[in-house]
Amino acid sequence: MRVTLLGLCLAVVAAMAATTPAEAQLGGLMRRAKEAAEKKAAEKDPRAPDPSASTQNPFADPAVVFITQDQLGRFEKALQYEIDQRNALRKSLAAATTQEEYQACNLSVGTSPEMMKMIQDMADSSANGTAEQIMKAQQKMYADMQAIVTKKCGPDPRQTESSRFDRLRQIEAEASDIAMPSGYTPPPGAQGRAGERHGNYAAFLTSRPASPYANVAFSYRAPRPFFPSLEAGARAQMPNPHPFARAYGMLKERIPVFCAKDRKVSAPTTITVGTEKITVVKVQGQGQQYVYRQDEVDTLNAGCASVMALMNSLFDINIK
Repeated sequence: MRVTLLGLCLAVVAAMAATTPAEAQLGGLMRRAKEAAEKKAAEKDPRAPDPSASTQNPFADPAVVFITQDQLGRFEKALQYEIDQRNALRKSLAAATTQEEYQACNLSVGTSPEMMKMIQDMADSSANGTAEQIMKAQQKMYADMQAIVTKKCGPDPRQTESSRFDRLRQIEAEASDIAMPSGYTPPPGAQGRAGERHGNYAAFLTSRPASPYANVAFSYRAPRPFFPSLEAGARAQMPNPHPFARAYGMLKERIPVFCAKDRKVSAPTTITVGTEKITVVKVQGQGQQYVYRQDEVDTLNAGCASVMALMNSLFDINIK
């Protein structure tokens, strides 16, 4: 029995030894194929950028409009339009009646013989009328009385206060049409966002989220003296739903940062965005770093004086 078991074990070992070379050869081939594939995958394609040199695209915000000579010329025309329209609005508001003057005029007109006669005529004509007839007569009388007040006293300044912000935003929208090239279509995400409206305008200034783009801001922040109050400034700077408003606002922000007298400009560096190499410079703004292509740098170096003269004129128009 022992011999038989020993012989059986030797036979099994011999059979295994006979099959091992083929299996080992197959395993070796598979291992070498895997190693070759991994080596090929690890080889650097000379056409591909070095991952260590690649960077986040600083111009990823779709509202960025590059500052070429043609674009700067359109932007200056848009600024001049804003200046003219804001000056016209300021003059019309300065000529408008104050709230105190309006109230005094309203009281005087409301107690005039003309008004008293209207009230008496309405009372006489509706003495025997139905409730519906009396209501209609009162509504007509109030409308007629308001028309007389408006004719003699002008519009209610409280309505003017509300409408002037609408006019300011309309002026900005019209200027943005001038600033953008003919046939320009804003890419998705570049349009003004009407949904970002807030009732508390002062809170809007301090609560709005930061830009999602690390190197380029998109919200136009005008100097504080441009507005008579925190609320007025916040309201006037709220997002404009006009399609070109963000792109126009981006120009208003990027240009003054580069053209500031005390700006700190980095040395030109080359960044890789995708497969493209771009020469850029960086300028540190208020808590934000701005990036400019070399052609933008050349354009602004030649055009800063003229464009900033217009922007300063725009900022100096204080609409109260």
